[in-house]
Amino acid sequence: MNKQVTLLCTLAASLLFSFSAQAAETAEMKVKGSILPPACTPTFAGGNTVDYETIPAKSLKSREYAKLETRSIPFTVTCNAKMRIGIAVTDNRATSRIDSGSFSSAHSFGLGSVDGKNVGNYVLALGPDVKVDGNNSQLVFFDTQGTGVSNFGSLIMSVHNTARFIYTALTAGQVWTFDMNLTAYLNKRENLNLTGSIPLDGSATIEVKYL
Repeated sequence: MNKQVTLLCTLAASLLFSFSAQAAETAEMKVKGSILPPACTPTFAGGNTVDYETIPAKSLKSREYAKLETRSIPFTVTCNAKMRIGIAVTDNRATSRIDSGSFSSAHSFGLGSVDGKNVGNYVLALGPDVKVDGNNSQLVFFDTQGTGVSNFGSLIMSVHNTARFIYTALTAGQVWTFDMNLTAYLNKRENLNLTGSIPLDGSATIEVKYL
């Protein structure tokens, strides 16, 4: 008798456990998100072309390079997050550089060539300030080959086809505005063929680097 009672109690307990397991509710939790790489958009205010328009041939000088007026080119980089960036510049007309005497070839960008004769060169200067999110920040540059970091006022940009020299600010931010000034120099009159039109054909690539 006792054995039968014990068996029935065990069976009842098993039925209750099974019913409880079937009646349990569940809820799923999900974790989502995206890891995005840094993204920045560089733009030139007023477009990316510096146009000196028509230059009279008679304005060119013998035995002397002709300096053209300096043009200002505001350059802005807008990023999707607060970060440190730098800019590097590569000359796409490097084979047409001349040494105008004002700056070495390391700081001169070519203006193309006509009939095998180099038209001239130009230099780019940054600074003395860069604005980061509307605030002035100190402008610096460093050599990616590890020769150090230097602080300057206004910087004459160095040319290197492997984008070796990086220009940046000491602070991080999302909107960067660089003051960039371009000054062009034309070759000596006797070094050019002035019987036809001579176009200025400078081209440089400015690259945003994520630091």
